[in-house]
Amino acid sequence: MGSGGRSSDLCAENTNNGNPKYILAGNGGILQNTRGVLTFRSGQLWNKANFGSLFTTAERLGRLFPPRGDSSATNASALFAEAPHRGTLARGKFVHLIDYMWCDRHGVFLKGWAHAHEQPITAMSLCSGDFQAQVTEFEDRPDVLNFYPHLPSTKCGFAVYLACSPFRPVRLVAETPAGWTEVDITALPAEHPLNAPLPTVDNGMADFINEMQRVNGTVVEIGARVVGPASSLQAPLFKPECKFIGVDIHAAPGVDVVADAHFLGDHFEPGSIDGIMSFAVMEHLACPWLLAAEINKVLKVGGLTLHSLPQAFPIHETPNDFWRASDEALKVLFSPEMGFEILKVGMCTPLRMYVHPDFREGAMHQFPLFDGMASSFVLARKTFDLPGGAVAWPLQKSQSIKHSQAYPAHGSEAAANPKSDAAASNGVVSEPSKPAPRPEWVMPERTKLLLSMFDASGFGLEVGPSYNPLLPKSRGFNVETIDHADAATLREKYKDNASQIEEVDYVSDGRSILETIGKKKRYDFIYASHVIEHVTDIVRFIQDCETLLKPDGRLVLAVPDKRFCFDALRPLSTVGQALQSYFEERKRHSPAVLFDQAFYACCKAQQTVWIEPTLDDVALMLSEETAKDHFDKSQKNPNYQDAHGWQFTPTSFRYLVKKLRSLGYIKSGEMEFHTNPAGKPNLHEFYITLSKSAPVLTTSDVDLIKQAEQELRGLFVSPQEMVTRSQVEALERDAQAARQQIENANRQIQLLTVRNDALLHSTSWKVTAPLRYIRSVFL
Repeated sequence: MGSGGRSSDLCAENTNNGNPKYILAGNGGILQNTRGVLTFRSGQLWNKANFGSLFTTAERLGRLFPPRGDSSATNASALFAEAPHRGTLARGKFVHLIDYMWCDRHGVFLKGWAHAHEQPITAMSLCSGDFQAQVTEFEDRPDVLNFYPHLPSTKCGFAVYLACSPFRPVRLVAETPAGWTEVDITALPAEHPLNAPLPTVDNGMADFINEMQRVNGTVVEIGARVVGPASSLQAPLFKPECKFIGVDIHAAPGVDVVADAHFLGDHFEPGSIDGIMSFAVMEHLACPWLLAAEINKVLKVGGLTLHSLPQAFPIHETPNDFWRASDEALKVLFSPEMGFEILKVGMCTPLRMYVHPDFREGAMHQFPLFDGMASSFVLARKTFDLPGGAVAWPLQKSQSIKHSQAYPAHGSEAAANPKSDAAASNGVVSEPSKPAPRPEWVMPERTKLLLSMFDASGFGLEVGPSYNPLLPKSRGFNVETIDHADAATLREKYKDNASQIEEVDYVSDGRSILETIGKKKRYDFIYASHVIEHVTDIVRFIQDCETLLKPDGRLVLAVPDKRFCFDALRPLSTVGQALQSYFEERKRHSPAVLFDQAFYACCKAQQTVWIEPTLDDVALMLSEETAKDHFDKSQKNPNYQDAHGWQFTPTSFRYLVKKLRSLGYIKSGEMEFHTNPAGKPNLHEFYITLSKSAPVLTTSDVDLIKQAEQELRGLFVSPQEMVTRSQVEALERDAQAARQQIENANRQIQLLTVRNDALLHSTSWKVTAPLRYIRSVFL
């Protein structure tokens, strides 16, 4: 089953002295193999291998192209090219129009009309390669008189199905007493008026979101879990204006309440919810009418409810696939009698049904000619409270929950039938096989470490995710993003990783992130990976983040360690340099920064990032002439030029944050800090969480400065002699843990000794002494 091609016509005619000679209409086509897809010669595309198109009748064609003068066929001919023609019959003596056509990998079906003017057609067939199907009967087609009122008979309609191999040319062959003719079934010109796109259907989603945001409503989504690549969390569409509650039968990211939707009222107070929605959920509920009643129960009067579910769709998620519903069915479920007012209702996404080849006969050929609809939708407003018990069904709660939990927890793959098509066509019914489980996301160790530094369940901002987001929206994280370009530009720039790039919420066009977003106290956290070294004003960047964050929010940074990248030979950035850029309100990097980046840029074994803690084999990457050229050009270029404006080791950055806070330029301090052990893949970076509520860092300034110098000197120690700070810290932690265990054991020993002494001196111990003696003798 699939959505069919656009309804359309093709009419091609060769005229001689104004007399109609040849008419061809329909989306017939030379079928070509294009990655398993059927393609028209004109370039029109059929969506999948089992799709077809609906065509119009001659009567409708006459309405589209009204006559001007004596011949509407002549007028129509001006729009189209001459069709291919072969045979002994004179050109223009055979005329036909194709009303309908469909094809798939098993065959082709045509329906239309044909005549040879005064000559009777004695035989007609549809051919493709060596395959042939005869037209066995001609039907009455009085609509042909719209074009050819002189015909002696209107018995010229035909319908024919040809079982044939796919991707081959299709020909219509006709024989008359005056000769035979053969024509290719050709495609419709793209400029034909019936090739207009399908109209956009308003399913009520925009109205629902706007109303919920307007009232700062509480929104419940039933079926909130992400079950496959085609689904996504809806919460970001409503936050932060709305309180969003995800409900599902299985626990998962984005699910706040695990519940059976049949008993929604057990989890929410009556009249407490502003909006309730579900997408492709109601077909999986044993009793959707009970859900409608439960929605009425917990929804406020005036609240909205929005739902969509399949009308025509393959069986999926067995054994919990129960229903299909038209828009008329939804009008009943959310009727005035149920306490609702319908605001919008309809169906969308045309689909066509294709019959198994073993059943293609008679009326079964007509199935693909008529649209089904993939889904139905309804937007309704609650008007009054239903009386308790107004809708009932003998459904036991425990049994319903057990049945509902049978819904597959893996994802949304359609149930697969292990039997062949042939077995199915013979009426063999088999148990559906279990769908293959959806591969779980294996979270990288770096991601695990970073997520341990803040609560990622809140509403956050990721700065500069580019093609490698830490918090992908597709994984259910409730985040907004800001980047230097929109998603389309990023995908073009990073073509090799385009599939990982998600839509960008804010594009920074030279403005600060606060100016771009413009909303204070909005986020629970802000995450920026390898961003802070690019900013021109590091003080203002932190200040902006503090303004965008809620009072207890967290700023999480992944920062490159200059010792293990192309910045290794550049001097450390200082507090004074940070203050200088702040007071200059620097919007672009200075010529000095651009010169240093080119002048000191280095590599190690031709790599710009490494994990070995030495500077062996390090070489400069650019000549001093190139560096000078960067310097000269930067003085003439007023635009922002990207560069690493700041260079840090882990401790030098900790020191910078401490001093900016103590000097009063920022309010945040170090809440948590991590480095990577030597030899690990991410040695080239460190991680820090900043917060306004962080305690003052107690390490003295002198110790921090010394430690930063030791980090630099450590670069020149051989790998065999190098004992990194992280290794020392790990040993110290292990030793501290061991000391704590010993201390705890000693306390336990002391406690047991006291208890033992108390017992030995107690009266009960003395009184029971004879009993203990007897026990020791006889046992």
